Amino acid sequence: MTVAEASNKEDLHLLYEVTVSDLSYFKTQQWAVANYCMLSYAALVGVATILPGGLAPLDRWVLFGFAFAAALSSLFVLKKLQTSVTIRQSRLDDLRERLGGEFFRSWSAQYKPKERLHAIHILMAAVPTSFALVGWLLLCRL
Repeated sequence: MTVAEASNKEDLHLLYEVTVSDLSYFKTQQWAVANYCMLSYAALVGVATILPGGLAPLDRWVLFGFAFAAALSSLFVLKKLQTSVTIRQSRLDDLRERLGGEFFRSWSAQYKPKERLHAIHILMAAVPTSFALVGWLLLCRL
């Protein structure tokens, strides 16, 4: 192996490590965004329940607006993070082919079925579903 080939191999390994780290970070951030959105919803419902004398119609709509803003911003950030995840996953697929036969054999030692439901699908469904529940609570029940 020449010096250039060894250097190229090291660069690929470094890129692989960085990409795996990026994936972990982005996925952790997705869960954090969804969790903060749910905490925002809980805070809004909590505020609505502790206000003395109940909620005036304008108060209900203001709180609903905050919930709507939390939902939209969360979905926007989740989508951006998912785009970053998709890019990193494509990069990993390409890197695995370039790292050589030994690496690829180890990587594919056991068959993994294709996932149909990813965590991002659950998070992207939980945000609007929870928003609908919070909206119903704020506008109709509290």
